[in-house]
Amino acid sequence: MKEGAAINQAETISLEEQYQLATYKKMPIMAERGEGVWIFTSNGDRYLDLYGGHAVAESNDSLKALISATPTFLGAGFLVPSRNGDLLRWCFSKGLRLMQQMTLMTVGLYNEPKYPYLPSILY
Repeated sequence: MKEGAAINQAETISLEEQYQLATYKKMPIMAERGEGVWIFTSNGDRYLDLYGGHAVAESNDSLKALISATPTFLGAGFLVPSRNGDLLRWCFSKGLRLMQQMTLMTVGLYNEPKYPYLPSILY
């Protein structure tokens, strides 16, 4: 595939099946663009940007927008990696509080996401 070349949905699905682990059922959509916390398909359908099954964003500002757009948090809330001090301090400045300090552990090889993220422990 040439850099910058357009890719259609069938090609994307084929690449995902070839290179991604089937850890969850993927939605039958293909995001074309994003705005803030929303992603859009080519026919204009709008989805909250948790499309991949976990919250990985382009920047801390995107995660802050996602958190700000949430009207309420259930249970203990959500997980914020303590190594992301900027996001953690922002949460405190908005009146959110630490309910429980946890250690993120994994079995096998772990690659830290390249972009800011909110980890998921519910599989």
